[in-house]
Amino acid sequence: MSRPISGLHGAKCGAMLLDYSMRLKRRLGRVASLLVSAYGTESGEFSRFPFSQLEYPMTWKRNLSASLVMLALFGVPVSLVGQDPDRAMMMTELDSAGVATAVHAFHAALKSGDEAAVRALLLPTARIIEGSNIETADQYLSGHMRGDMSFAAGLTREILTMEIFQSHDIAWATSRSHSSGESRGRTIDSNGAEMMVLQKVEGVWRIAAIQWS
Repeated sequence: MSRPISGLHGAKCGAMLLDYSMRLKRRLGRVASLLVSAYGTESGEFSRFPFSQLEYPMTWKRNLSASLVMLALFGVPVSLVGQDPDRAMMMTELDSAGVATAVHAFHAALKSGDEAAVRALLLPTARIIEGSNIETADQYLSGHMRGDMSFAAGLTREILTMEIFQSHDIAWATSRSHSSGESRGRTIDSNGAEMMVLQKVEGVWRIAAIQWS
């Protein structure tokens, strides 16, 4: 059974709703400005919006509405399905060289056996995925890392392809590589795939997740 709202309580609720509506209005205003600057013309017409790139052209209004709601309510950047990856990097200071440097530094540290460098590159919350196994940063550093160092020591690793994408302070690098040489008495001649997710923390790119296959 509902109870009547007291005058004081009602006033507080009204003030909270007013404050929320004002903040929501400001967020929606910023969303509109971003969309016009990205896709619009001086008249406000969205003539350059990449409708043809959407995976489901008939549902673009639903996709756009969901994106606007997420951005307005939670302040998180979202991209539309099938949109050019370059759009996701809009209004972001790109740092592909810095991301690539961190990726290469990690593998160089494994090959040279530099445990301190590996530890510095991994975020404490990092996850390392290989096959069906998922390890925390601590689990990897205390066990699996030394095996990887032993394996990499006698190998030559060549990057075949690498793609880097960035959205604000988050980046992900996907690469294919070829490893060859002698390791643990075996001749190695194999290809591998890797995805690293990195986060820029106090101006330094650090590894948040790695997946190997």
